[in-house]
Amino acid sequence: MKILSIGTDRKLFEEGSVVRARMIEYGKLFGERHIIVFNTESKPTTKISENVFVYSTDSSSKFFYILDAIRLGKKILCSGDFQLTCQDPFETGLAGWWLAKKFKIPLELQIHTDIGSSYFTSLKLGWWLASLNFFRFRLAKFLLPRADKIRVVSSRIKNFIITSFKIADNKIEVRPIKI
Repeated sequence: MKILSIGTDRKLFEEGSVVRARMIEYGKLFGERHIIVFNTESKPTTKISENVFVYSTDSSSKFFYILDAIRLGKKILCSGDFQLTCQDPFETGLAGWWLAKKFKIPLELQIHTDIGSSYFTSLKLGWWLASLNFFRFRLAKFLLPRADKIRVVSSRIKNFIITSFKIADNKIEVRPIKI
């Protein structure tokens, strides 16, 4: 099985990082794992293990992350039968949703943050981050019902999604991150 992941963790490009070690371990569970990372720095495609590859979007600005991830994803997905997972139901999820629709493949969205918390959109974060998270919450409300599978890191997040977004229990899996 081949997996395409879309995420934001730039530590994947650093030798010896914990994130990189975790992805190498995850790679042992699949035939191939390809990871697109939102990034404004130019990084070459990196083979971090025998079957795990990391790609930088090399975006000229954060505003182009989604389009650049789609561009890269189209090239990768043309090379075989893939499953698609995205780090969040926000910007990475939007890129993933578009690719999943185009290539007619299953989409898994992951949620690592408590979007149901009142602090997620609180002005205590500052007006910019509160506004951004308000937009992200709306994006999650659009994308989560369209995902084939949702992975969350806690039962609290699962319960919030079931009650707030009316998503079926069997579509959501609680799986904490391995450290």
